[in-house]
Amino acid sequence: MQAKLTVCRVNTGAVPPASTQPAPATQPLSPAARKVHAKPQPGETRPLDIKELGNFEYDPERGGGLPADVQQLSGLSVRMTGFMVPLKEAESITEFALVPSLGSCCFGAPPQIQHTILVHCPASAKVGFSGELIVVEGALRVEEKREENYTVSLFEMQAKTVKAFEIRLSPADLSGRKPRSEDLNSAK
Repeated sequence: MQAKLTVCRVNTGAVPPASTQPAPATQPLSPAARKVHAKPQPGETRPLDIKELGNFEYDPERGGGLPADVQQLSGLSVRMTGFMVPLKEAESITEFALVPSLGSCCFGAPPQIQHTILVHCPASAKVGFSGELIVVEGALRVEEKREENYTVSLFEMQAKTVKAFEIRLSPADLSGRKPRSEDLNSAK
């Protein structure tokens, strides 16, 4: 159907033929235009924001182009905050996507592939669904997985813990102080 629509648009002059259209940019942002990830340290557990992890341009149809600094994070223990999108089960969940926002998932464009973490929980540690912000800690795996010429995953995590997100406030917080990053990376 999409091919028929494209042919109609080309034939009516609404869209120039593909050969005259510029190719979309598929290269990752240059290190000067994006924050490069620091090399992992032995035994480190790094708090990492989903969008910070995927801070590069990526074309899921063409694939390739994972920056070297992102690839070196494979195997790193990370702590990430986001929202759960179950993939198979509604209860006793063993696999879900961790995304930065539920609003864009449900009411707008889905998150880009570089902003989606596929989380695997051990069968012995199934989790219940939460529509609230959660904190997941575990080993990150960075690997481009493709099915039928399309990238289906870049990031996977073997969860060690999945917990409800909690903001810890002190009396000073009630006086108008802005939350610090350590306040926002805590879990019950």
